Amino acid sequence: MKLSTRLALTVGGGVPVLIMACGWLLLSLIGDDLRQQQDAQLQARATVVAKNTKNFLDAAGTGQPVVEKARRQRLIKSTSGIGVWVTGPTGTVRAGPQFPSAQLPYSAPKPLKVTVEGRDWLVLSLPVAIDRKRDRPNLWLFSPDTVEEELALVRRRVYLGAAVALPTAGAVAWAIANQAVLPLRRLQRRTSGLDPRTSSARLEHVPTRIAEVDDLALTLQTVLNRYDEQVARTEEALATARSFAAAASHELRSPLTSIRVNLDVLAGPFELETAERAELLAELVAEQERLVGLLAMLRTLA
Repeated sequence: MKLSTRLALTVGGGVPVLIMACGWLLLSLIGDDLRQQQDAQLQARATVVAKNTKNFLDAAGTGQPVVEKARRQRLIKSTSGIGVWVTGPTGTVRAGPQFPSAQLPYSAPKPLKVTVEGRDWLVLSLPVAIDRKRDRPNLWLFSPDTVEEELALVRRRVYLGAAVALPTAGAVAWAIANQAVLPLRRLQRRTSGLDPRTSSARLEHVPTRIAEVDDLALTLQTVLNRYDEQVARTEEALATARSFAAAASHELRSPLTSIRVNLDVLAGPFELETAERAELLAELVAEQERLVGLLAMLRTLA
């Protein structure tokens, strides 16, 4: 597999994973922020609604229908966007989105998440007393919990971003990797045509300012230079061996030729005198000793 392909696959697979990891962290942070913001908004609205509820309860059952109606309308207007249940001496007042259950959590001094019929709600209960002795809650505020919906939207966008990033990152990484390995490919083409056995041409490298490529070219040049040095040493050794073989052949030929001549004379048809025969034998012994000495020197040299 090519290096550019490996880089493309690595980046193309790594970027979506990184996006998913960052998206998961982002979703966690956004979820915490949205919940805190939603709780804070509900508590802030509860402060206003509790004040209007107290005013309404103070006027309820006092025989002042005009005041009671005006405070009731003010209470309903202040519940825009949220649901409210108020229990009082004149009955129950309901306004805004209605909670799908007839039973509300009795104690929810802080926003409490409640799931009813597959839907999440935030519920908050407060005791808004008609007199100071009343301490049980008679005001409930509730609103649909939209955090999961908003998180689902963000989650879909993260998935979409990862799906788009997969081919895009792979293509961009492949293009960048191809451009990055271009000097390496050029070096490979220049070195593939070099054959030290048939040509004296050597690698000529222009620095590319890419450390890995320049180091590889320097290594190849060093290897080729060492090859040339080794070839030169081998040729020198062969020349020395040839010279030595020629000299040894000449040195061995002379005594062998002399021995052959003397043997031919001794084996000839002519009778030799005792002195001549003794001289020839002495020469044969001398040449034989000379041969033995040459062989001994060759063995020592070897």
